[in-house]
Amino acid sequence: MSDYALPVLPNQLLLMGLSALHPRRWRMIALTFVLASATGAFLTALVFQTAGPWLLSTIGGLAPQREELREVSGLITQYGVWAVAVLALLPWTPRAAVVMCALVGVPPWTIAVAVLVGRPVPVTLLALGGARAPLLLRRSRRLDRVLTEVETHRALAARGAGGAGTSDE
Repeated sequence: MSDYALPVLPNQLLLMGLSALHPRRWRMIALTFVLASATGAFLTALVFQTAGPWLLSTIGGLAPQREELREVSGLITQYGVWAVAVLALLPWTPRAAVVMCALVGVPPWTIAVAVLVGRPVPVTLLALGGARAPLLLRRSRRLDRVLTEVETHRALAARGAGGAGTSDE
């Protein structure tokens, strides 16, 4: 959902990082991101349909004269909501397409379904890439040494923390 609410947050890096930290759970992480993206598209469309032009003029950053909105508007006019599904195949979120669809009156649930159709491909590839990253990094001898040192340090710290709480007095 933060794809829409916090556009400055690098969600692709967050997705890859979480998958790298939890490689066995990359499928669940990807599914969560896909569902959250569709939910975010739905809520964004709902807000823009409710507040419409007033919201655009208030925030100013999404003025209809901006170039990307004009381009997306042409795609939406030509292809309809399918343009959102195709744009959702890109690694980044189709924010402008969601906003334009909402402004031309496409129902929020239709926009959410279009995002749900397109987002699984890039999200799955990013999550899988994140989950496989540690294995790929180990192919480099230098990085393998660094990762081995980090793992050794973690193991020693865990042993030290585990023994600190026990006392034989």
